[in-house]
Amino acid sequence: MVIAIVVLAGSRLLGDTGGSGPPATDESDAAAATPVADATGESGPEPADSGRPAAPRPRGARTNVTLPGPQTGTVTLHPALDGADFRIVGVVGSNTTAEIDVRAEEMVTRNWGAVNLEQFPAVIGEGWIMSLGARSGSARVLTADGHQSNPRLGGPWSLVPAEGGDRFWRPTDPQSGPFVRFEEVDRAGEPTGTTIETDGVWPAGVDPAGGILTVVQGSTYAIGPDGVELVGEGELVAVSETHAVLHRCDETLACDLVLVDRSTGADRHIDGGPDVLPAAEFEGFSLRSELAPDGAAVGVVTSDDRGRPTLYVVDTRSGATQTLSEEPESGISWSPDGRFGFFVEAAVLKFYDRVTGTVETAGPDVGAWRTVDVRGR
Repeated sequence: MVIAIVVLAGSRLLGDTGGSGPPATDESDAAAATPVADATGESGPEPADSGRPAAPRPRGARTNVTLPGPQTGTVTLHPALDGADFRIVGVVGSNTTAEIDVRAEEMVTRNWGAVNLEQFPAVIGEGWIMSLGARSGSARVLTADGHQSNPRLGGPWSLVPAEGGDRFWRPTDPQSGPFVRFEEVDRAGEPTGTTIETDGVWPAGVDPAGGILTVVQGSTYAIGPDGVELVGEGELVAVSETHAVLHRCDETLACDLVLVDRSTGADRHIDGGPDVLPAAEFEGFSLRSELAPDGAAVGVVTSDDRGRPTLYVVDTRSGATQTLSEEPESGISWSPDGRFGFFVEAAVLKFYDRVTGTVETAGPDVGAWRTVDVRGR
């Protein structure tokens, strides 16, 4: 199971690997960083009977709110999806998420009350959601049964959600950076006892094989509890447990894509692929590039000189490139078998079918989508 990461407001979720510091804060940070006071999520201490403010709740204190129950209904999906067995998860409103069970053709929507998914980046878990403000320590966790808390998890420029569950890599020195030590914590902000030591890095993303990724002097490295491993020369574009796509430039500044086999370290050029920006240069992490599970295709996002993105799919064997969208609102997210790549365009949930080479609409009655993440069972 992979945690979905949602960015709708242009906040940088992972640090700039070029070494710049955390983003400037805005007026919303204060509300996001204070302990939750009531069901509306308004900031500030609780009033006391004396008229004087009571002491604020300690960080991580839990409160209960009443949430609307989930809404379940049937949907009609494209015939190409018949027999497929996976789930599609995403944001479908300012405070609403949806999950489609493709095999059952059933969609469940959930309203998260006062959580604003348009203003803050969010992490969608299994039965919980986390909104992240734009400064260190500002996190709000809300579970489906109405428990909410403010764990100290670190700022969204330094917090790295770990693969496989509700775990996060948090720098132990969150007010500074580059960071020399990360500790794994659960969604309550409690350390699990696993740490990563570095020489001072900005995280470029989570490593699906475990640990974090960083880019130093034009090369991509994987850093985990057991040490540092060179992924390859070039800046990170997309990565899986078995492969990585890197953006490599030579001494003449001619650049192309390179596919790296992570088990052997062997790499080869992807002929004919588009010139793409490395992953960390995109402000919206929802526009991430993603490798198909078998490494045979990669959905990549490029940007013109005005910052307008285009979504492509590239065959990593032949270099054949196909334009999927000139106005993508998300990056691509692949089905577990690698056949289908889902994305959002103009609030419409679409998918690319590697067998037919066509782009299709997921279904006529799935509603408007903002983000998408495909998950197995």
